[in-house]
Amino acid sequence: MKRIIEQYPIAARGGAAQATEVRTMLAQARAYAQDTAKDLRGGFYDYFTSSLYWETSVPDQIKFRDLMLKAFAEVDSNIETAQRSGGG
Repeated sequence: MKRIIEQYPIAARGGAAQATEVRTMLAQARAYAQDTAKDLRGGFYDYFTSSLYWETSVPDQIKFRDLMLKAFAEVDSNIETAQRSGGG
């Protein structure tokens, strides 16, 4: 995620250009979170799926990614609403 965020040194210029940059960054972050959540949900055999780490850590990581996806969608919706109302 840090790498994605660092790709977008978003200037404090505001307006539509900034909103577009933020929405592009959010789209990339959302795609990353979705892909890694799919990877963690499995559907494939991995030796480590039977380990204690997998049982305790992976469900928490999946929950965290789901929260990120929800937050990204909410922020994107707020930006879109602000743009439609003339605030961006």
